[in-house]
Amino acid sequence: MNLFHGKEIVDAHIHAINWIAKACSETAPLSLTKCFKTTGLPVTDKEEDDYKDEDDNSLSLLAQQLRVNQSILQNIEPPTEENIGDWETDLISSFTEPMAEESNEQFVHDDEEKHVDVPGSNLSHKEVLDIVTKLKNVVVHEDLLPSDKFYYPWPSAELTAIYRPFYLNDLEEALIPSPVRKVVFVQVNQTYEETDWILEVAKESSTIVGVVGWVDLTDPKVDAVLDKYMKHPKFKGVRNILEGEPDDWLGRESVQRGLGFLEERGLTYDLLVRTKHLDLANSVVQKFSNLHFVVDHAAKPEIKDGKVAAWKKGMEILSQNPNVFCKISGLVTEASHENWTVEDLIPYAKHVTSVFGAHRCMFGSDWPVCTMARDASYQKTFQAYLHCVSHLTEEEKQAIFCENVVKFYGLTSSSYCK
Repeated sequence: MNLFHGKEIVDAHIHAINWIAKACSETAPLSLTKCFKTTGLPVTDKEEDDYKDEDDNSLSLLAQQLRVNQSILQNIEPPTEENIGDWETDLISSFTEPMAEESNEQFVHDDEEKHVDVPGSNLSHKEVLDIVTKLKNVVVHEDLLPSDKFYYPWPSAELTAIYRPFYLNDLEEALIPSPVRKVVFVQVNQTYEETDWILEVAKESSTIVGVVGWVDLTDPKVDAVLDKYMKHPKFKGVRNILEGEPDDWLGRESVQRGLGFLEERGLTYDLLVRTKHLDLANSVVQKFSNLHFVVDHAAKPEIKDGKVAAWKKGMEILSQNPNVFCKISGLVTEASHENWTVEDLIPYAKHVTSVFGAHRCMFGSDWPVCTMARDASYQKTFQAYLHCVSHLTEEEKQAIFCENVVKFYGLTSSSYCK
């Protein structure tokens, strides 16, 4: 039975906007726009007008969501300085969990309306929904590209999909259709300027819960640099772009000295490597048994060209080191950008979950780089990787999409995956 019809729901909706705007401004340390997006409310006149064209079922769902959100907001206790991080996480969970099935049904319905089925998927929307509604807040690997602020040697102008600046507001906009609420930023530029900048951004952001920055591991004073960055509670580890270094770089004495300082401080190291680096990486990680490594983008298997035998063997050997984890990420851009399908990705996701085990694998969107591939928006990439692990148990999926990231990077809140 519909709760409201036609103009009645529009009037009720506009009334609720005014009511929640007041509640947001009085209780939440969020911008009104972010507060509206968190509650599912429209933020523009056009979006308000769109609701007038929705059918009664959609209007009924909207009315239910508004009533739930109003009830939640009426009972919110304002945050304190001590609990602000957990307070916002709990606030978002309060909005999303009571109506999880309905809101995710709308998420999937929107996908159908836009005709953006995940390429090549043999899972139904109902099966996607069943997976998504069982996941809690998701914490993942993201990049930002403030290319109008810093010089980036990549991407070049011909990569039109990502040849523009990407800031935190762009990321938060991309997150809206997905269940993802918390992210770990991973460096893009090999400069201290970017690391300094993102730590300042993260300081004021509840979305960014961890930062993996760039540090010159060969710097004679790298220990002092690490100590400086560790004063920022969200600084969790280091990544270097090994593709831009000589093939033997990771094995150099000066680099391994730097890795030793990471190990001493309980920091992490993201291994951005390809197949050709795996043998050397295997020998290096064995020297630092107390340092946690994670292989970014599953070591970028050559999916498009089908050259995978050496990759499979190298990953199997590397996985035998218990201090090494693997990110299921970056696969869409290793397949054909124009013709990729989820079926292309599944064998690679299955291989890494098989050899590393689900409890040493984690999801990463690699946004915005993923958008270089056709139909690989944040939402579509998230769904594609859900399909890739559909053979796993619910516990294993929850580990991959949240718990392993929290564990690996030592994130501070225990509520992210609840």
